[in-house]
Amino acid sequence: MLRSEEFRKIYRYYAELYKIHDEVPYRSTSVGMWAVSRPVSIYYFFQKLNLQGRRLFIDAGSGDGVVVAVASIFTNAVGIEIDPELCTLAAQAYRTLDLANASVICGNYLTLNIYYADTIYIYPDKPFDPLADLLKSKNWSGELWVYGLHFPPRGWTLRATETAGRDRLCVYAI
Repeated sequence: MLRSEEFRKIYRYYAELYKIHDEVPYRSTSVGMWAVSRPVSIYYFFQKLNLQGRRLFIDAGSGDGVVVAVASIFTNAVGIEIDPELCTLAAQAYRTLDLANASVICGNYLTLNIYYADTIYIYPDKPFDPLADLLKSKNWSGELWVYGLHFPPRGWTLRATETAGRDRLCVYAI
């Protein structure tokens, strides 16, 4: 199946799930707010930034799993989410969509061994210094992909910025 066909399948699934296209679902979790990333923008960013050249993609705070679903078109993708309901939603999506390269771990990404990933994605609702500082302390050699508006992580180098309409993704490295 071509990537664009796989993406359309994922897009339709999540559009049907929420019965919306422009309205963004969001809610509070035990550690902050979750809001869904726009799948069309995510697909564009992943093509543009050559995600298929990556070994393992982790979405830190993966919510409903839409980003991991799209990433799984390109590479092995794992979502880490603390909210059990959102974990269940993501796992059901991956089963329904038959996404062999997508999985979800229900837990706190700050307490898990995420250093084996070469790409970590986050859509922060607040400064993400704890994650950035943790990765720096481990001399992590991958890239941190940050969706949306945010304060840049201290001591990291901005490697790229991509925009798609009103969405933005920044790529940082230590």
